[in-house]
Amino acid sequence: MLPMISIRKFVVYASIAYIALLFTALVVVRWAVFFPQEMSYTLQIQQKDLNTLKYALAADASELSLTTDDYSQWDDTWNYIKKPNSNFEKVNFIAETFASLKVNFAMLLDLNKRSVFTKFYDGEEVIDWEFGPAQISMIKAAEGLFSDKTQISYEFSDGRLYLVVVSPVLRSDKSGPQRGWLV
Repeated sequence: MLPMISIRKFVVYASIAYIALLFTALVVVRWAVFFPQEMSYTLQIQQKDLNTLKYALAADASELSLTTDDYSQWDDTWNYIKKPNSNFEKVNFIAETFASLKVNFAMLLDLNKRSVFTKFYDGEEVIDWEFGPAQISMIKAAEGLFSDKTQISYEFSDGRLYLVVVSPVLRSDKSGPQRGWLV
C-alpha cells in the first residue's frame, strides 16, 4: 500500500511542480521564440550603424581626396617643389586652412620621397615638423599609395590609425611631368 500524503503536502508538491513547469516553459519560449527575434533586431540595428559609419568614413575620405587633388594639381605647388619659397607656405598652409579642412598633417615630397616640407596642425598652430622617424614611418605605411593617381587608404603608424590621401603633384591642367606627392 502507498503511504498517504496529506492534502496540504499534496498542494505544496503540486504547486512546486506547477511553478517548475511554468518556469521551464517560460525559459523554452524565451529561448526558442523571443531570443531569435531580439537577436535579429539587434543585428539589424548594428548593421545599420555600421553602414552609417561606413558612409561617413567614405564621405570623409572623398572630401579629403578632393582637397588633396586640389592642392596637388596646381601650378603653385608644382613650382614650389622645384623652387621652395616661404610665401607659398605662409599663404596656403596656415592654421585656418588646416582647421577648415579638418586636416592635421601635410607633407610634400619630391620624386625621391624626400620631404620638401612637413606641416603639423596641433589644433591651434601649424608647426614645421622636422622630417624624422614619424614621417618615415608614415611614408613606409603609405608605400603602396605612391603612384601617378590619387590613392586613399587607412594606415596604421606609430600606434595610430590615419586616413591618408596621396596625390601626385601635377600642373593645374593635370599635365606632367609629375614633381612629387602631397600626403
